Amino acid sequence: MHNFDDCLCLLDGRLSQLHTFIITLDYIYDTMNIMDRRSLNISHDSLMIINNLNTLLKLNCFSLYVRFSTYEFDSLVVPLLRRMSNLENLTLSLHVSKRNSFIDGTYLHNYVLNQMSHLHTFIFDIVTDFVRINQEFKPSSDDIRCTFIERGHDVDCYIDYYHYNIGRCHVYSLPFNMKHIRYITHSFPGGMFMNVRILLMCDIDNNSFEHDFFARISRSFPLLSNLTIANTTPQNKNRSQQLVKPEETSSIIEYSHLDELIFSPVSTHIDYVEEFLCNLNTRLPCLSKFHVKYEHLVTVTENFTRNTTRMNCAKLKYVNFYRELGICYICEGGFTLNYTVTSDTVPSFSKCQLVNGGICWITVIWNQNNHTSSFLVDSINTLSVNYTSEHIIMASADMTVVHQHEFLQVNHSFGYVCLSNKCNNEMSLKQILHSLVIEDKFAHELTPLLEIISPFDTHSAACYDFNNYTVGCASTDLDTCQRCQISVDREPPPSQQICATCPYYSEDPNSISRQIMFLLDSRTQSQNIAKINCQLKACNSIDNINRVYKTSKITFDFGEFFKNFWNNNL
Repeated sequence: MHNFDDCLCLLDGRLSQLHTFIITLDYIYDTMNIMDRRSLNISHDSLMIINNLNTLLKLNCFSLYVRFSTYEFDSLVVPLLRRMSNLENLTLSLHVSKRNSFIDGTYLHNYVLNQMSHLHTFIFDIVTDFVRINQEFKPSSDDIRCTFIERGHDVDCYIDYYHYNIGRCHVYSLPFNMKHIRYITHSFPGGMFMNVRILLMCDIDNNSFEHDFFARISRSFPLLSNLTIANTTPQNKNRSQQLVKPEETSSIIEYSHLDELIFSPVSTHIDYVEEFLCNLNTRLPCLSKFHVKYEHLVTVTENFTRNTTRMNCAKLKYVNFYRELGICYICEGGFTLNYTVTSDTVPSFSKCQLVNGGICWITVIWNQNNHTSSFLVDSINTLSVNYTSEHIIMASADMTVVHQHEFLQVNHSFGYVCLSNKCNNEMSLKQILHSLVIEDKFAHELTPLLEIISPFDTHSAACYDFNNYTVGCASTDLDTCQRCQISVDREPPPSQQICATCPYYSEDPNSISRQIMFLLDSRTQSQNIAKINCQLKACNSIDNINRVYKTSKITFDFGEFFKNFWNNNL
């Protein structure tokens, strides 16, 4: 099945005696392809269907595997699971992005499992990533593991922390009996995964995969048949460049069942091609399918003449050579400048690298409180993100209550995504800054709207509840709601899509934001969204949304941008 609506169609009551439901989806909803508005046309009936479902009394076994990442775990998956009160067996394999905390045993118990009094088997493989973690408290893998163990679940877990306090947590039940496991990083602790046949190894934070780590992988996944590797960081030790002594031959790794080997076209260093093809490192007696850059294969095999690579290629029946990808600038780790960058003060990218990237991007965040400018210049791995059809700019202004310090943080930002060679360069940044205007008066006029109310009482808050949205709108749940929410999109005019609700659970802080998407190739505007998360009585009103639009201004001068573009490219 493709997405969540397909799943819900089978639960509309017609299969009243359904007791076992095992489903595999590509997406909850395909919102990654932001250039195709059809991908954003998520049926607003989804939550209505869930809310109108009778409790699925006959259903005692449910399994959900979703291939790609989702933002809708809290808003759609959890409400559906709460309708399955008689489940005895539950299996979940999910990749959840952009929450404010990792999914742990406490959360699952409080919001899912405590509704299932008959549940005796819970199997799961859950990744939570792109989570912004409070610097003062970074959960460890032991912290997450304990939240499951204290409730009787046998699990393992590992956590990666990246720049800007962004975290990724991978937790899974043991023994592990699924065919797939979510992609693993250099932090993977090992174990025994007899049923796993398909594996993706990926690391995005300058951590190499060394020979010893691959040995751990071969021991952990003895029946592995399909392996994908994505890592741009070279190995610290290259065994093939060293003389291997006879007593060291025992360290040669064998993947006895590996049939297909895939090196990511965007993010695989040539060292890993060497690691697998050279029989001084690895033996692949069953390899028949191979995906690799032609240039890498020519180099590693010494123009197809190297004896130590013949054995592992002897049974190949299919080789896929990747097409040439675009070149992008990458500034490792990003950087912050202690001033507000404008088109006249664009920083140099001289210390950045040029790499094959596919989809290039620049993100700039202007901190309006301390007048600093933060930059991320990078490329996107096309294995995990769909290609967009146009160059785009997503610009925003937001004001957020920082709870720990009880002050208001105001940021302006934009993200630029592009596909042509070296398109995320200094000149593009200068042209964008010359054409883009972001202004707001949030702090002066809307600060009282974000007052924190603790404890929050859903009934006295009297949040508005209205929805004509064509994207996911969380349903109102007065039992667990923490704040009122409203999101309005006024694009294309004169339409106005509204989602006003008090959702069942929200970790979002009190905040105000305005966001517009500009499509450069077609010189059009695609989204014009205003949002409020608030706790005052009836604060999620259209009147307050109108104030957000009135107190903010985001414009992009396409004519000015392309005039400068052509002047600088003639």
